[in-house]
Amino acid sequence: MKVLIISHGHPSSSRGGAEIVAYNLFKQFIEHNKIECHFVTVNPFQDLPLSDSETSSHVFNEHHIKSRSHPFSCTNTNPDTFSKKIEHLLRKIQPDIIHLHHLLHLGIDSVDIIRHISPSAKVCLTLHDYRSLCLNDGLMITSKQRLTCSTSSPDNCKRCFPIYQKTAIQTRHDAYQEAVANCDAIISPSQFLINQLKNNGFCKQYIHLINNGTPYKPLQGNHPIKPNRFGFFGTTCEAKGLLNLLIATLKLKKNTNKTFNISIFGGGLERQPAAFQHRVAHLRKHLGSAIVKWHGPYNPNDLPELMRAIDWVVVPSIWWENAPLVIQEAFALSIPVIGSNHGGIAEQIDGKGGLMVSANDSKHLAQRMEEAIDNRSLHRQLQAQIQPPTSIKACAEQHLILYKELLDTNAGK
Repeated sequence: MKVLIISHGHPSSSRGGAEIVAYNLFKQFIEHNKIECHFVTVNPFQDLPLSDSETSSHVFNEHHIKSRSHPFSCTNTNPDTFSKKIEHLLRKIQPDIIHLHHLLHLGIDSVDIIRHISPSAKVCLTLHDYRSLCLNDGLMITSKQRLTCSTSSPDNCKRCFPIYQKTAIQTRHDAYQEAVANCDAIISPSQFLINQLKNNGFCKQYIHLINNGTPYKPLQGNHPIKPNRFGFFGTTCEAKGLLNLLIATLKLKKNTNKTFNISIFGGGLERQPAAFQHRVAHLRKHLGSAIVKWHGPYNPNDLPELMRAIDWVVVPSIWWENAPLVIQEAFALSIPVIGSNHGGIAEQIDGKGGLMVSANDSKHLAQRMEEAIDNRSLHRQLQAQIQPPTSIKACAEQHLILYKELLDTNAGK
């Protein structure tokens, strides 16, 4: 079986969960003796030569295509060029399965292009966010009030983006719907995302639920005498709740005599709006380096070691998320999670080793963090609830079952 995985980013330069999941899946397939797997990175910044001359088994099967999609219509900005580049790859590899992770950078019209070039291949699409429903980067957050939104419609979307006509918004929605319907199988890592798509009348076909897999082997958790070290892992942006976390930390500093600190691991702050950067810098100054330890970007391979120095992982996202990989990573290391009580976060942590807080509520977050500081019994109680997350091996096996079903269906025609 020949499998081609296409992702909108590579973990070496883009450390989002979707990119890491796609690449880990690729690495797992590479080790399978009955699968020939290739990995294609599609992004606006790289257009490297195909890796024909490389010797590393991983790099040999990795390819990079420079491509960009329009922020509103989600169509490819240069479909003719993209078509030529992807055709070269598809003709060379002749995959049986083409698995798309995201349509960002590829464009929704890429599905039709790929179909035309490789009509016999089966096309799978994993949806990692709500981009098909929401114009606001798929966050399902209103652009002004910064509140979560559960209804995707031309009327609602125009309130957030008045520059677009309702007819244009509907056209975008219909085109996205058509692109997804043109795939042989749709996959989601969370039930919550499936429910949101169905509740909004999007994606008429069956959606397969396959949990993201983690490569980390479950470890017995530490039992710190004074669990007072908090950790944030992810892109340092507003949607991930960084500002809310820093404000909560400032409240906590003022209201408690307990000793604690929080480590911030992640990059991307330099790409955020200037006003956001200014507020973060202001809060860091008032909190001091003894309380907030800013570590910046990290190598995913170093994550187990970094997390082992943390007692509580905080996931304060103000958007719903889908299936945050950081939660699985924390649970693999038996570390309790303090997270927002909505969306894919709640689905993963409620009663399963997590302490939930009201989303975008710095006061409640501060209270929860104070409750957690030095609370050894609570820490052990939550650890006891944690179940080993899906391994990347199990995740890969579930994908292979789906792939084989698709190919068997094709063979039976």
